[in-house]
Amino acid sequence: MTDLVKAKILYVDDRVENLNAFNALLRRDYHVLVTSSCENALELSGTNDIAVVIADFKMPEMTGLQFLEKVRIQSPDSIRMLMSGHADLDTVIQCVNKGEVFRFIKKPWLDQILKDEISNGVREHNIRVRNSGLEQSFKDLAKFSSDSIHQLNGPVATLDGLVRLALSEPTNAQEYLGYMKTTLEALRVNIKNIASYSDHRYGHTPVESVRIDALVKNVVEEVKSKYDLEGIQLNIVVKNEEAALTNYELLRVCFENILLNAVKFADRKKSQHQISVTVDSRDGRPSVTVEDNGVGIAASNLDRVKEMLFRESTGTVGEGLGLFIVSELAKQMKVDFQLESEKWKYTKATLKLPKE
Repeated sequence: MTDLVKAKILYVDDRVENLNAFNALLRRDYHVLVTSSCENALELSGTNDIAVVIADFKMPEMTGLQFLEKVRIQSPDSIRMLMSGHADLDTVIQCVNKGEVFRFIKKPWLDQILKDEISNGVREHNIRVRNSGLEQSFKDLAKFSSDSIHQLNGPVATLDGLVRLALSEPTNAQEYLGYMKTTLEALRVNIKNIASYSDHRYGHTPVESVRIDALVKNVVEEVKSKYDLEGIQLNIVVKNEEAALTNYELLRVCFENILLNAVKFADRKKSQHQISVTVDSRDGRPSVTVEDNGVGIAASNLDRVKEMLFRESTGTVGEGLGLFIVSELAKQMKVDFQLESEKWKYTKATLKLPKE
C-alpha cells in the first residue's frame, strides 16, 4: 500500500507514549496523524480527508465525546471511535447516542483488535463517501432534468403560438416561418447542450487529436448559414495550427455556445458589432479566444453567468444555459475556460486546451 492510497487515521490523546505506540503500530498500513491537542486535531480534521478519527475519553481540553461531537459536525463522513480504560456501560451508551461513535475501544488496546476495528472503520468511511457521491449525483440529475424541461418548453410554446398565427393569418405565413426557423435553431442548440452535458456527466468522454483552427472555421461557417449576422463584423485570425488532444464534439459545443453568445448579446446601439476569433498558443497550449464589443457582463456576475439558468438583465433574452454548459464541459475536458468582461464595452472568452 503506497502513500498515495493510504487512508488517513487521526488519533488524539494527551499521553505522548500512547501516540507513539499507535503510530508505530499503524504507520505501515495507514497515513497516521497523531496529536495531543484537541484544537490541533480539529484543525487537522477540517483540512484533511480523514477516514477514521480516534480520541481518548479523558483529556484536559475537553472530553473525547465533546471532541467527537465537533468532528461529527465538521467532517460527517469520518468514522469516529472513542478509547478509554475507565468508562462504564452508561458512558458507552451516551457516546454512541450523542457522538454517533462507531466503536468504543478499551485501553490498553490489543493490537490485532485495534487493527481490525480501524480496518472496519475505513471500509465504512469508503461506503459513506460513495453513498454521498451517489446522493449528490441524484440531486444534480433531478435539478438538471427539471431545468432542461424548462429550457425545452419555452421554444415549444413559442412554436405553438407561431403555428396558430400562421394558420389564422395566412398572408403573413412567410414572416412567421422565419420566426419558426429561428426558434427551431434555438431549440436545436438547447437539445445539443442537454445531450452533451448528459453524455459527459454520466458517460465516457473519449479524446482524439483535433485541429482547433479547422474546428473553429467549421463552426463559424455553420453559424453564418443559420443566423442573421447583418451588422456584425466577424473576423478569424489563426496564429497557430497546433492540434490538441480533446473531445471534438464537446469542444465544438463549447465554442459554438461562446460564439452564439457573442452574436446574441450584440450591442445594437453601436454602429457595428465586432467579433474576433483568434486561434493561438498560450504557454505551449492551443487556445481559442472569442472577443466582442457587445453589451458585456458586470464584474459581479462573471462567475454567476456560469450557473445554470442565470440571466443577467441586459434587455437581451438568453436561456441561461450556454455558459453553464461551457463551464461544465471544460472541466470534464481539462480545458481552462477564462472569462473577462466590462459592462457595455467588451467580453472576452478563452478556451485553453491540453497540448497533444
